[in-house]
Amino acid sequence: MKNTGSRIPPEFRLRVSRRIRTVMKPFVKENESLTAECREAATELGLYYMTVWFWYEGYTLPTIYNLVRFADYYDVSIDYLLGRTAVKELQRRGAVLEAVA
Repeated sequence: MKNTGSRIPPEFRLRVSRRIRTVMKPFVKENESLTAECREAATELGLYYMTVWFWYEGYTLPTIYNLVRFADYYDVSIDYLLGRTAVKELQRRGAVLEAVA
């Protein structure tokens, strides 16, 4: 297997970007642009709005730390953002344990 170094496959970057778009779009208020939502999310996460916009557009990917914070802010799972599951909503540990019991 060839070592590709730190290169991230374009299809992975696109998949994450699509999930970020899916999560953010419902929060874009009527008569406002996506820029406003990127600014709001960035402010809450302590980031520059262009950083969030770059994630949205697929130019860059969030660090693990920022991915966790983004997922918490929008109340979605990291697995959903990474395209590992189609389940968008978080299942809290207590809710899962209650469902099993």
